[in-house]
Amino acid sequence: MFGSRAVTVVLVLSLLSIGWSVGSSGVFASQSAECAELSWYVGEVHAAGEQIDAQEANGPDMDHIETWSAADFDQTLTFYDQLLVAVQGIEPPPVAAEFHQIYLEGLRLAQEMFAEMKTSGPFAMLDYLEPLAELNQRIFDASLPLEEGCGLAIFDHDEDGEPEVGRGNAPMTASPVAVATSEAEAADGSRADPVAVGTAAMLDGQWELMVLSVSPDATAEVLAYDPSNTPPADGSQYFIARVRVTNTGAEDGSFNNWRLSLEDPSGRSYAPFIDSCGFIPDELSIDTLAPGESAEGNVCWAIPVAEAGSTAALVIYDGDAFESERIYFSLDAPEGSNS
Repeated sequence: MFGSRAVTVVLVLSLLSIGWSVGSSGVFASQSAECAELSWYVGEVHAAGEQIDAQEANGPDMDHIETWSAADFDQTLTFYDQLLVAVQGIEPPPVAAEFHQIYLEGLRLAQEMFAEMKTSGPFAMLDYLEPLAELNQRIFDASLPLEEGCGLAIFDHDEDGEPEVGRGNAPMTASPVAVATSEAEAADGSRADPVAVGTAAMLDGQWELMVLSVSPDATAEVLAYDPSNTPPADGSQYFIARVRVTNTGAEDGSFNNWRLSLEDPSGRSYAPFIDSCGFIPDELSIDTLAPGESAEGNVCWAIPVAEAGSTAALVIYDGDAFESERIYFSLDAPEGSNS
């Protein structure tokens, strides 16, 4: 199940290659020449991306990158070669010159990542998570003045399923406030004031998360569940949190439990796909959820025994979120509790 997380990160490029949409808020005849040139540019880049996407539809399965052969990586690298050639052949108007350079930088970085994964294995992707996330933010930031200046909907900034002119309902500050479902005053979702167990809060524009219970020492349970599971490393134990995710968006979607990272007081993070427990009972499913549907299940991390004993100091967060936009969820609950 490596691929689902990979898609979330790797398809930062989908924001670049297929995330464009020329808005209807401006009429070309009434636009300035600069805006008309920008509209043309957006259309050309969108067309280049669609052409490559049509080829990729018959390419390797992006959901299971861990199964790719060398030929699959070569095919994907060829796709990006073609997209780079196509985009480099588009002359951006001066107003979009910076945007164009960031876009090309993103394509080259993704191509470099796939090349490294071909030679070093799929986990080589981890070294590219932060740079790709930063590029994603830069491309969004560069698009805002273009959108607002010319009335073009280039990106879906607030992740509501529709590109919009400007930020839409996306957070305006680096400290978003968690949206809690309880009537009590909500924590702000910061590392210092995480969302409480039993309280739901939004991770992004589509998913709502609630921590239901914790099992700090789930080692025996995990080992008993599947004979192929191995004991944790010396000084570590298996820690399980039971969570519920709800699709609050307008479209079907699946939530990969590998998105959830655990953080200890020192700031060290543990990811399920790196600090793995093996096969766990009632694992949170990544089945497709329709709008309004929820899924409930377990997520597990191998963490030091010394850290597992103090749940008050432990939190989980969405590892796919930009650091400035993370919402932290407390794991401070009695063992085996269910709120």
